[in-house]
Amino acid sequence: MLNYLKLYPTDHHSRALTHLYCKMIDEEIPELVEYLDSRFLCNTENLERLNSGKIVNSIIPNSLVLEKQNVVEKMLNGDEKGGNIRVDILDMPSIYHYNDQNFKELFIALA
Repeated sequence: MLNYLKLYPTDHHSRALTHLYCKMIDEEIPELVEYLDSRFLCNTENLERLNSGKIVNSIIPNSLVLEKQNVVEKMLNGDEKGGNIRVDILDMPSIYHYNDQNFKELFIALA
């Protein structure tokens, strides 16, 4: 199933799988790693140019459009100087926020 789902676009099915990620990790489903890799979305040109800084704050986007200036102001406190960073968008609804129960369960399963 995951071999086919990885071919589908953003937000096609990901909300329906949120409760299954931990179970798939526990069962050591071989296709899971490749599927999860497919959920990282291509960055915009703006974000690809954002490759250094010191992350000070986390941000939770409310859309798939992230502008470099918004990320610099909110996540990096306006300073692009620092170590190498990579900003990606991950198509895993309700897993992205560390206060969400699904996020906690996922990271416990990965540990």
